[in-house]
Amino acid sequence: MAYTETSEVGWFDRIKESIKGLVIGVLFVAIAPCLLICNEKRSVDTAEGIGEMSSSLAKVDAAKPDAAAEGKPILVTGTAETAETLKDDKVREAADAGAHYRLVVEIEKSDDGNIRASVEPVALEVGDPLYTLRGNQGGVIIDTDAGHRLFMMQQTAGIDDAAYGMLQDCRAILN
Repeated sequence: MAYTETSEVGWFDRIKESIKGLVIGVLFVAIAPCLLICNEKRSVDTAEGIGEMSSSLAKVDAAKPDAAAEGKPILVTGTAETAETLKDDKVREAADAGAHYRLVVEIEKSDDGNIRASVEPVALEVGDPLYTLRGNQGGVIIDTDAGHRLFMMQQTAGIDDAAYGMLQDCRAILN
């Protein structure tokens, strides 16, 4: 047995609902430019901060650390060397087991000024930005002092292109 209920909405009730929608729409239109201006100001402040940081950037040779660069943002140049040898067997074994591993380079500057770098296969979780990288794609994650995380991804077919592209991305951020 089918049950049908019929209701009526009066003309004034429909007008009242329309006016509510109009008021809400006008509020959204009034608030949107304020939010846009705040966001743009934050972007400009970030760009100016990066510009100031790049002007005070100290270039340091990895082989000869410079005490004059203490407390300044640094750009390290030179060859990174390690006493350990990375074995592709670890990565192949992990891939065969179904885990998603990538070779990850980590570079950190400690509070005492020493720079530590490592290259090792790391198991990546699904939410990690590096998880999406495939083949020769490269990615850089930069954790800023302000607590923000920047991720740059280079999609290319060759390692030379990836290295050059990522270098240019970093130079663009600093300039």
